Amino acid sequence: MPESTIIYTGSFRFPTGDAGAARVLGIGKALRTLGHEVVFGGGETDGRPEDQIESATYRYQGFTYFPQGNLEHDSVGPFSRVRQMVTNGKKTLRWIDACRTRGIKAIIAYGPPTTLQLQLMSFARHHAIPLILDLAEWPAGRNLPGGPTGLRKLDSEFRMRYLNGKSDNIIAISSFLSEYYSRSGRHVIRIPPLIDLDEVKWKTPSKNKSEALRLIYAGTPGNKDLLGSIIRGTLLFQSEIRAIELHLVGVTEEQARNVDSRCLTSSKASNITIICHGRVAQEKVPAMLAQSSFSVLLRPDKKFAHAGFATKLVESLSAGTPVIANATSDIAEYIRDGREGLIVNGYSPEALAATLNVAAALPETKRLEMSNAARARAREVFDYRSRCSELQQFLALLPRTRRRH
Repeated sequence: MPESTIIYTGSFRFPTGDAGAARVLGIGKALRTLGHEVVFGGGETDGRPEDQIESATYRYQGFTYFPQGNLEHDSVGPFSRVRQMVTNGKKTLRWIDACRTRGIKAIIAYGPPTTLQLQLMSFARHHAIPLILDLAEWPAGRNLPGGPTGLRKLDSEFRMRYLNGKSDNIIAISSFLSEYYSRSGRHVIRIPPLIDLDEVKWKTPSKNKSEALRLIYAGTPGNKDLLGSIIRGTLLFQSEIRAIELHLVGVTEEQARNVDSRCLTSSKASNITIICHGRVAQEKVPAMLAQSSFSVLLRPDKKFAHAGFATKLVESLSAGTPVIANATSDIAEYIRDGREGLIVNGYSPEALAATLNVAAALPETKRLEMSNAARARAREVFDYRSRCSELQQFLALLPRTRRRH
């Protein structure tokens, strides 16, 4: 098929290195279903040894990928870092240019830094290849290296407020981003994080029956999720109906104590148990989710929380685990209160504790019903097959980039 190859590059570590990798893999599977060959060039320095098929060439789940190394910066100085970004961008452009013999239908760039995005825009315009930006966040300065006045924040704001508006085609992870760029007349499609429910890791065992309300938070502690509110809200839990367990996956005991020094001591004298599992291999997390009554996620009512969308929420529903969360981003659209989860009225510890008391009062039959609804909702809106038709329409209407003479 002529012009059937789609190049997917940018700020992700393929195939399993971060949430960005999970996102591009899901969209890649949808594109492949539509008949396109998708080739990845992520920011990882090296591929996985078990994926290597020849020098610098790797294959994962039927996709070929070529590590670009543009996320690994050895230099700490800002000027040296910019120089590295420019150099790595040129490497990526040479790789994409070599792919033109296959016939490139489009280039998709996932959250590229300004230097790479400018080079991709110039390349796409020169060769009349549509460029699509895949936007999954609007980072807050405190969540970036260097803080609110650092180089990364300046780079992000320039792209989000100006440069992205110069691109014709955008895949947005949330309605916040979709509406923001649609107002400027861009060709936009909203695609949340996607998964493949037919993967073995989602064929999880049935839940163990337990008198305790078993909660799970699975993630890397940072500034996005309100881990402190989750821990303190759990410690405020009061119920004579059943005990509660909070399993913190990706969180060490030291990290938990830094959030709240009481969390591993005060629970011993009550019906509250907090268990820190530390770092866990990604392939083991679905089974841990599946054995939980609910997953828990709290984020502040801020722009970054509304612009992004938590992959961990998608993973929870895919494992058949209802979600307890406050309504940031599009959560209230995908999780209906009392069906696929429970919506917290705010993000304070007290608001979470009130919702936990509601969860504890639910009969086992209702929790099983919610578990089945969570799995069904995941297949309906987050399985990549559910988005193929929308993507096909989006690709059919791609404005052709005019070649510069």
